[in-house]
Amino acid sequence: PKGEDDERMVYDATANDLNDRVWAPSFWLPSVQSLVRALDKDCWMTDRDVGEMFHNFQLHYKALPYTGIDLVPIYEGVETTESMLAHWDRCLMGFRSSPYNSVKLLLIIEEVVKGDRHNSGTDPLTGAELNPFNWESIRLNLPGPGYDPGWALLGIQGSQRRASRL
Repeated sequence: PKGEDDERMVYDATANDLNDRVWAPSFWLPSVQSLVRALDKDCWMTDRDVGEMFHNFQLHYKALPYTGIDLVPIYEGVETTESMLAHWDRCLMGFRSSPYNSVKLLLIIEEVVKGDRHNSGTDPLTGAELNPFNWESIRLNLPGPGYDPGWALLGIQGSQRRASRL
């Protein structure tokens, strides 16, 4: 927990003109309405606060030369022949491309974690499925004949049940 005497370094990218020299694509974020349409009575929700995870994702290598930190004020009076500059190499708070880069890398990680959707084996001892993300078909639940308000608009189904989604 943060205390009165804690010292923490935060690289605030809004404090210089780095954002003026960087392009980042816009990307879609879900609204509450679009999120609710994707849920049904069997869904579980989780909070993935990507903003709290910026420091888990590396900054693009081309931005590194512009994130230099002068450490001389911290080490005043220390004699050294080594450089007193350091480079921040993680996504920055206030940096235009940090949200996009973090979400992009998070989605790549998610894809790797899910594994091959075709892997539908079961544990020989317990009978439990080895891949809860396995799916065989997609069911669109659109308004009209066959519409079920208890289901999400898009249902992903495994062999005997609805597949898990991240």
